Amino acid sequence: MDVILELEGRVRIERQHRTYVATWLRLNGPHYREACTAMLDDVKKRGGLECYVSDPSGARDIQNQEDIFFATAVVKELIDRGCRRFIVVSPRSAVTKLATNRMGRVVDDAGVERVMVETIDEALQLAGLSNASESSTMRPQ
Repeated sequence: MDVILELEGRVRIERQHRTYVATWLRLNGPHYREACTAMLDDVKKRGGLECYVSDPSGARDIQNQEDIFFATAVVKELIDRGCRRFIVVSPRSAVTKLATNRMGRVVDDAGVERVMVETIDEALQLAGLSNASESSTMRPQ
């Protein structure tokens, strides 16, 4: 996979074909908007996407209220740019899971497919990237 952005210990965004994979270790901080903006810029440059895989399983925090509104706009733009499938690895943290569910409602309201899975390997397989997990080096400790 091609790395779009990596901020060690915080986030890694990768792309393969028309699928984007975000591994989130921290959701709160200025890097959150930086990562979302980098992904959106890449999506625009490449003419869209079909699938977005989000792995917040290692995160133990949530976005602040302002970033939640920003994330809602990002999800809507991904849908506008062609995303028809959101695959989310279930967070281990209950607090992070609540924030993830809020974003899921935006996807559901748009009528786009949303799948919750337990592992990144399962997510990558559903996205058609079953051998891609070996290339992603940033995993929760």
